[in-house]
Amino acid sequence: MIRFIIVVVTLVIPTLSITFGSNTIFASRFLGFSVYVSNTTMKEDGFLCYHETNHTLSTIPYKMTIRCDVQGRYVIYYNTREGNLKNKYGYTNQAQVYLCEVEVYGCPLGLYGEDCDKPCPRRCQYCHVVSGECLGGCSPGFTGHSCESYNRINMAGHRPSYQLHTLNAGQPSFRVVDGKKSNLAYNGNQCTSTQNNKVFAMWWVDLQKPRPIERIMVYSRTDNLKWDANNGFTREFLGFTVVVSNTTDHNDGVICYRDRSYNKDTIPPYIDIFCSVIGRYVIYYNERLPGIHYPDDYSRYAFTDLCEVEVYGCPILEFGNKVPKCTVPCMAMCKNHLENLSYMKQTWQSSTYSAYGTSDKAVDGHFSSRHFRDGQCALGAANQRRVTWWVNLGKIYRINHVVLVFRTDNIKWSADSNGYTAAFLGFYLYISNTTNRHQGILCHHDTTFTRHTIPDTVSINCPYFGKYVIFYNERLPRVVYPSDYSTYAYGDLCEVQVYGCPSPIAEISQCTRPCPLNCEKCYPGTGICSKCFIGFEGYACEIACHAVAYVAFSTLISIPGKFIYNMLKTSQGILFAGVKTGMVGVYMTLPETSSSIAKLSFTLKIAKEVNVTFWDRNNLLIKKHQEKFTELQQMDVTVLNDKMSKVYTIRITVEYIHELTISNLRLPLRKCYGNSIDMEEPSQDGFKYV
Repeated sequence: MIRFIIVVVTLVIPTLSITFGSNTIFASRFLGFSVYVSNTTMKEDGFLCYHETNHTLSTIPYKMTIRCDVQGRYVIYYNTREGNLKNKYGYTNQAQVYLCEVEVYGCPLGLYGEDCDKPCPRRCQYCHVVSGECLGGCSPGFTGHSCESYNRINMAGHRPSYQLHTLNAGQPSFRVVDGKKSNLAYNGNQCTSTQNNKVFAMWWVDLQKPRPIERIMVYSRTDNLKWDANNGFTREFLGFTVVVSNTTDHNDGVICYRDRSYNKDTIPPYIDIFCSVIGRYVIYYNERLPGIHYPDDYSRYAFTDLCEVEVYGCPILEFGNKVPKCTVPCMAMCKNHLENLSYMKQTWQSSTYSAYGTSDKAVDGHFSSRHFRDGQCALGAANQRRVTWWVNLGKIYRINHVVLVFRTDNIKWSADSNGYTAAFLGFYLYISNTTNRHQGILCHHDTTFTRHTIPDTVSINCPYFGKYVIFYNERLPRVVYPSDYSTYAYGDLCEVQVYGCPSPIAEISQCTRPCPLNCEKCYPGTGICSKCFIGFEGYACEIACHAVAYVAFSTLISIPGKFIYNMLKTSQGILFAGVKTGMVGVYMTLPETSSSIAKLSFTLKIAKEVNVTFWDRNNLLIKKHQEKFTELQQMDVTVLNDKMSKVYTIRITVEYIHELTISNLRLPLRKCYGNSIDMEEPSQDGFKYV
């Protein structure tokens, strides 16, 4: 356990009541010493506070005070006479320890000041013992000298939600994730309410995939009245529980918070909950079950009258702990994590045909019917010369592509039968940080489609940063348009999906460089591997725990040789198709560093018989293994190298009917080793690349 902030280290060195100037024997023993502070007994794990290099026999004092503003548990005094140090003038031949006293002054973690009576800033584990400035250990997401800045993302915003026993249609569950909390009254259209006389009430938000959660903020409805014991919502708020789960069952998850300490006089209108957990659903519930005695301050029935629930953390699972700021190093990394950023966001259109065709219909996630009467499309007024529709993403994101789903009225999409094939021709798509398209970037202007070629759904690459995505079209008077174009402009969109990175990213030049050998995914800023191929470990996948094998087959296959071995290790494997019966041979050669295998295992699908042999360097048989299968199904084959011999060649022969799949191949080694096969010299940044 970390105990102190080290401020002053005082070494009281034996003096025999005289100074070093007159006692060179003791003085020579301390020349060149070092002081470390560590959380282990290993100096290499700690911080070098001081290394004596400036004194001589006549100048080194008998008592030294060393300043060291770090935190740690162990103070380590160290000296050495290795190398040529013993020959240095004034130094003893051997390293010796002659200490009379070591005094360590500081404050317990979390306190600072002359008397160690001032607490460090909130959310700071330890701070400077004099100034109180946070030296490290801010709570996740917080930064700054006093941990005052918070840079996480509200992952609950505009996500799908649900509420049990909603009071009426005017108090829908999504009010709690709409980002609004300026009016906390019933008629403020920012809160939700539940029915009366219920013993159990529940609300949840779906984050749509498991995400690393760090903080949850829950805001109660207040009706904009003074928040005290006379406000009835204090009683309704008491006793609630917040659960994070991967299902919608409140009993199936991790309890992040359960109120058992507040009463109607002390409970605040919002509660800030810190909870480090990975999950998909954040569930708020309260209960007033029959037969259970609740405190007198509690309301008689259960309610979930909430105005906002904010869930903060890292949107992308694999970056939660590895990248403290939750940033994805570059867009190339985020392409595997793209999300629809426009879902349920704020929208606007220049004109509206009817109440069931409002602009928000284009981001509600519904477009199974594209008929104007079914209320799933944004509809503009008729006979317009200009049409504009936009969506506000809420903040600036790095966008990858935009999908536009056009109105079809559920009629076959062709130039001969559907007039809307002409309506969208010539459209424009802009990315902007304002609602003014002229202040943004023109991402796409259609000049190539005709009524015969335009699809009813288009995907447009749009690799730009922006807050607003703007759709625009026009049919201006006295302008000659192609004959396929409609007379008037239309912006009848059934869905607009804006795919981009949900987390902040950084454009880094290293994104164009390959990852280390045997690395499937790496961090572009450093080259450190985040996911090694099976059988490899380490920052650059340089530690091999499975054999490296060179593979050949008895039959021709259309797979490049360098990919064969890795494909055999996957669950899909390699498929061999043949006639009524077939035979395939797999020949693997192992280098010296991979010859000490513990076993061989693989999976066969639809095989009749398999024969496996291990051979040594001199091509002498080490082991023979045979299996016959009575049922044509998936079989797992394992062959142990029980003779502890080095294996240099493996031969596998399989008889099959019609087709065969070989997959999940593994060659674990008896001991891992540092792998440097086919790797270049280290680059200037210290990491190895292919």
